[in-house]
Amino acid sequence: MTYFNKSMIKNLATNTDYKSFKGEVLGHLEKILEINKNGNPQIYSTEIAGTGENAYQRAIIDSKTTSFINHDIDWVDIEIPVIPGGKARRDCVDLIGLTKNEKKIVLVELKDQGGDNPFDAAFQLIDYYINIQENYKELNLHNNNKEYRNIGDMYDDRKPDNENTILVVAAPTTYWDEWSESKINNFLDLLKYFKETIHEINFNINFAKYPHEDFIKQKGNNKKYTPKIKNNQNRNWESVVQPNS
Repeated sequence: MTYFNKSMIKNLATNTDYKSFKGEVLGHLEKILEINKNGNPQIYSTEIAGTGENAYQRAIIDSKTTSFINHDIDWVDIEIPVIPGGKARRDCVDLIGLTKNEKKIVLVELKDQGGDNPFDAAFQLIDYYINIQENYKELNLHNNNKEYRNIGDMYDDRKPDNENTILVVAAPTTYWDEWSESKINNFLDLLKYFKETIHEINFNINFAKYPHEDFIKQKGNNKKYTPKIKNNQNRNWESVVQPNS
């Protein structure tokens, strides 16, 4: 679903008081809250044909761990349905992990160059998060994972709330370059204001960037290949804007 198109974002980015933007954000979020059942994913393949978002997805989980905003994250699974039931096509969270020390659940919406704008990605992730809060004990993980049967096991006896959950929209630098100051004036200010607006109503969204990977080169002439992280050996993600305190 598209909440903001590029021309709307350009117009909003020139609005210095951001009042109309805040109204748009709160209006869309209200709709998401209003609209808000036992799937059993089997085994996902690490060998794929794609070279876009799903390649980052496979490469990141293959890398095992990532550091982001003072957290070391162990990746657990990918493409987890957020709506219980047996439908073949259901909304899925792209990537799920656990921080090493606090055991916070990390939910990630991945984007690649040419993908949806980061505001729509954030709303999508919030929508998924609300579904997870309602159904987390029924949302099974893939059979690749041997430690946890479902998202409820990852939360253990804790609640799936903001204290125990980190939400991240993550994308390579090439994606963020598309939305940078060189393309849309004041875009980073708008992104920061979006975070602050969401934070006011108790949703904390993080925006992360990492080096671009040339998956087309990795694939070469092969029909399928296993994507790897090669340009980010430290497995570190950077914040696009500063995290909320």
